[in-house]
Amino acid sequence: MKKYYLGIDLGSTTSKAVIINEQDEIVGRGITNTRANYKVAADIARDEAEYDARFNLLQRKIGEDVTKPEFKKYMQDLRSVFQYGQFRRRMESL
Repeated sequence: MKKYYLGIDLGSTTSKAVIINEQDEIVGRGITNTRANYKVAADIARDEAEYDARFNLLQRKIGEDVTKPEFKKYMQDLRSVFQYGQFRRRMESL
């Protein structure tokens, strides 16, 4: 099983997360407004980085098809729909 490492930078305005693999390659990134709750900001940034990593790893697994314009458009649309779904879920939980 491969190992991945998560780093989180909690700032006063924004919080960022990054996931790297054993070769020190960035495989996922996440960013969010910190708001007044560092726990929530860390969780959101982590989730964003995990989702980003999964999409990036999926692209790598698919391989050559990634270079096709129609595939790039499909992946962009898929990410957008997924991010919108996450946004709605967070808004509904407020």
